[in-house]
Amino acid sequence: ADEALARDVSSGAFRREAAGAVSVLGKAVAVDEGLSLLAVFQGLDPGDVLDHLQTKYTRLFYDSYMPFVPAYESIYSHEQQMNGARAERAREIYRQGGFQPPTEEMVDHVSVELDGLAHLLRKQGSGEGAEGPASSLLFGHLVRWAGKFCADVEELSGSEFYRGTAMILRGVLSLEEKGREGGA
Repeated sequence: ADEALARDVSSGAFRREAAGAVSVLGKAVAVDEGLSLLAVFQGLDPGDVLDHLQTKYTRLFYDSYMPFVPAYESIYSHEQQMNGARAERAREIYRQGGFQPPTEEMVDHVSVELDGLAHLLRKQGSGEGAEGPASSLLFGHLVRWAGKFCADVEELSGSEFYRGTAMILRGVLSLEEKGREGGA
């Protein structure tokens, strides 16, 4: 977490932007509950918010004590190694869609897959078909594992921010999956 994020969380801008972004997808209880949890931080000192976000992030995702939540598709896909077959498939989707993942994180990290999806959706908005790389990444990767990841974050986070953002993501993935089933 950085200072700009902490300011946005404290001011309510993060919550408003998230609400606006997901409103086009429809209603989901998990999304509404997640957005409500984010309101807890409004009006708090941004420095205190930053300390909270950094401490809870480290404890949740990088602590050496169990339980912690690994944010990698390979782990949730029960692969025998990190950066394995699922990561290679994600890397190929990124290549097809012209997305260059950051080098500081493995390609199957949830943040990289979400950044990749955002890039591919922006590109899709300019004419790419519905069954292109964005759909492959969303339904072939994120929908398959990120719901369980979100449930683990919700259970173990100890933070309204991380629990709320996980609920929002889980709700969005559910809406996307239902939309695909309804459109198929």
